[in-house]
Amino acid sequence: MVQAGVRKILNDVIDGDSVINYHNIETVTDMYPGALVIKGTTDYDIAACGAAGITTGWLGYGSCNGNDKPDTRDTIYLVSAEAPVHSKARYVRAIYATAADITKGDPLKAAANGCVAIGTPGTDDIIAVAAESVLSGATRVWAESRI
Repeated sequence: MVQAGVRKILNDVIDGDSVINYHNIETVTDMYPGALVIKGTTDYDIAACGAAGITTGWLGYGSCNGNDKPDTRDTIYLVSAEAPVHSKARYVRAIYATAADITKGDPLKAAANGCVAIGTPGTDDIIAVAAESVLSGATRVWAESRI
């Protein structure tokens, strides 16, 4: 029997139901769809999550309104855009931070600049699990979200 695996969608960074809240992009640095975000200066603002930050969710794309939505899911958001932040998502197209191979099932932790990296259970706060294997040099990985 053949396992089909995850069918990757092409027009969004979130696959499956999630809780969506809309927030203001405080600073554009590293604010690409699929980035991990944290609370900004105010409760309504968001910024890219750092390695030690407590993430509030994943920066979305498909559910953004047309005026604030970037041209593609690989385009950065503009400052003051109202953007969707997803939590409790099933799958997310996360931004991968390091140049190393990822194997399906690898635990992922928050890394700098809103990215994810391979983590160690029991040591790191695991926020996702890789849903696919990717080779070093890849910048995105589909992952099963734990936040």
